[in-house]
Amino acid sequence: MPISDLADDNAHLYMWVTNPILTEQRLRGGPNAVQIARAWGFEPKTLLTWIKGENGGGMGFYYRGDTEHVLFAVKGSLPIPAALRKSNVFRGKKGSHSAKPDAFLDMVEQVSPGPYVELFARRARFGWDYWGNESLGTAEMPEVAA
Repeated sequence: MPISDLADDNAHLYMWVTNPILTEQRLRGGPNAVQIARAWGFEPKTLLTWIKGENGGGMGFYYRGDTEHVLFAVKGSLPIPAALRKSNVFRGKKGSHSAKPDAFLDMVEQVSPGPYVELFARRARFGWDYWGNESLGTAEMPEVAA
């Protein structure tokens, strides 16, 4: 995917990563999340953690996965001003499979300048571009010259 070509010179990346992937050296035999972010021209900065709802009951191999993580990375120079910085832990209700919680999307809008795009979107969000086979009115991934 030509993410580096699609992103502005100064941009934020929020890459969702599940617990098992954090402990594995590679993702399905390919690069790990940090390697992917760097290949796209972003430098990883920190990890955000989503605490899913209040009742737990997530899937898991050893422990129930009641959290998911977001690798936050920056392309170019785009700091988050001190007055806008949030906790790296957030709570939000689980929705349909793989849908991102509104609490996360609200936080992104508060700390990162737009425009916004969600790849592999499960639903549309006002003010965002989106691409995904489960979102309403799925747009085509733009072609980028090689």
